[in-house]
Amino acid sequence: MTQDKTPKAIFNVLLTNGERMAHVYDVSSNYDKALEFIETMIGAITGALTRGKHWFLFLQEPSIVYNPDHVMAVMLDFVNAEDLEKAFRKVRRGPMGFVRQQG
Repeated sequence: MTQDKTPKAIFNVLLTNGERMAHVYDVSSNYDKALEFIETMIGAITGALTRGKHWFLFLQEPSIVYNPDHVMAVMLDFVNAEDLEKAFRKVRRGPMGFVRQQG
């Protein structure tokens, strides 16, 4: 059995009921393309959770539409390609997840 060496981005959605859903995306091993994909995903997630752009959060792999009121956090993990170059060296030393602010 061969092991898939394609880098993966895993968006783990933690819901208010304690359930966790993982959404797994293939990511380009090209740094610029991968960074563009991650920034696009982060923008969509941030827009949904702050209600700046959307009133729902839609993620694929598997396809699920979330009500942002029921999302506590979205965590981002990487697998393979040396964990996507150690998460792009901690993405310019910024935070690696989103925790929704209450109130």
